Amino acid sequence: MRSIHILKELSKTLHEGENLQRMFQRVLEKTLELTRLDTGWIFMVEGEKQHLVAHSNLPEGLVHDQFRPMCEGSCWCVDRLHHGKLQGAVNILECRRLERAKLNNWGSTAQITHHATIPIRAGDRTYGLMNVAASEKFHFQEEELEILEVIAYQMGAAVHRIQLLEEEKLRANLFENFNQWVTYVNKSRRKGIEREASQSLLDYFSWSGLSLTLTNGATIFYGKSDEKARTTNEQMGDTKICLTVYAPSFSKIEAKLIERIANHLALFIERERLQEVATDVLISQERQRLAQDLHDSVNQLLFSIGLTAKGAEQRAKDDTLKKPLAMIQQLSSEAMVEMRHLIWQLRPLGLEKGLIFAIETYAGQIQLPVSFSSCEVIRWSKAKEDALFPIVQEALNNCKKHANPSDVVVHMYKNRGTGIISIQDDGCGIKETNAEGFGMKHMKERAKQIGGMIHVRSQPGEGTVISIHVPFDEEEQG
Repeated sequence: MRSIHILKELSKTLHEGENLQRMFQRVLEKTLELTRLDTGWIFMVEGEKQHLVAHSNLPEGLVHDQFRPMCEGSCWCVDRLHHGKLQGAVNILECRRLERAKLNNWGSTAQITHHATIPIRAGDRTYGLMNVAASEKFHFQEEELEILEVIAYQMGAAVHRIQLLEEEKLRANLFENFNQWVTYVNKSRRKGIEREASQSLLDYFSWSGLSLTLTNGATIFYGKSDEKARTTNEQMGDTKICLTVYAPSFSKIEAKLIERIANHLALFIERERLQEVATDVLISQERQRLAQDLHDSVNQLLFSIGLTAKGAEQRAKDDTLKKPLAMIQQLSSEAMVEMRHLIWQLRPLGLEKGLIFAIETYAGQIQLPVSFSSCEVIRWSKAKEDALFPIVQEALNNCKKHANPSDVVVHMYKNRGTGIISIQDDGCGIKETNAEGFGMKHMKERAKQIGGMIHVRSQPGEGTVISIHVPFDEEEQG
């Protein structure tokens, strides 16, 4: 009956607590009270390490120097537990911790020489062990060990329950933060979602740092990287990423969550890429439509004007009429050339095959002698190539109209994170480099829109060099 009373009282204590250390302390004190033992201590075991989590009425020799005997060195019971040889409650004939206390004169051991050791477990998991002892008690009876073993099993079940509860709380908290992060990123309208999405992770989770490697090899890094790392790879469509998170430790729940976060990051980046592709397609289609309209309407009208003026000139008998009619023919012919250039700008041939091919094609269209010198392969984004081509196009037009060159050399190269396009002609040069026309101003404005600048170097009679400098983005492979 006494055994049943002990277990009933301890069962109440075990099911009241949700904090492991406080629960262990209360259960240990209650166990000593009900079993009429003098002292006890509990170790929690994690891997090869053990931690003193509860103790009651320890003798002076074991509390010496802030529990030094309990925290240093190994002992028979812990060694047996680590090696999986402590399967049930046993008598310990000699305790190394008590022996060291006596040997080093750390204080009284209250005539305690032996103790009982009981593993704390639930199912196949072992959480720690409980030791109990009494002054001048050298042996525990089988019935006493059985009661202590049942108590330890109940403690193990309570530990398992509390850990499951803590894991569930952690899971709920982590996934609540995850949902908030997803909502935040979905509401974002800023371009370059990979930066905002990855940086904001540190606002929602207590990690110390992270790095994100993108499809093109560029890496974005935030925070610190001097702790444990958890890395996961993810692919979504044409987007491949590698996410590494840094923290002092990771729970199993966090490990799974990081995989889900990587999946969503890849999804966000791929979605933005597809949106940009769709936008480019719409812009291209609109340019094609506008170019076709100009060709079918304005270009045909100009041709009709020129043809009508030519017919009128041939029939005119008055010389005073022939001259303005000839002027109309010339102006309409020039307007048609300009219109063809404008249509070509709206629908550049060959730009999908690269900037060099498009430049070469356009130079052939306007019959300008262009050669390429030591051109490096520069992988600008499509948006930058679309912006760069009209700048080069305007420079070539200026060469054709004003410089009268025999040769134009285009040179493309990289220098310290910047892509440079140099257009050099051997024409007549520019008389006043400070006097900028509309074309040059327009070129500089276009370059500024993509973070670039234009340098012009020229001397009368010595030709002109126009250099377009455009820095690479981190996402671009220069």
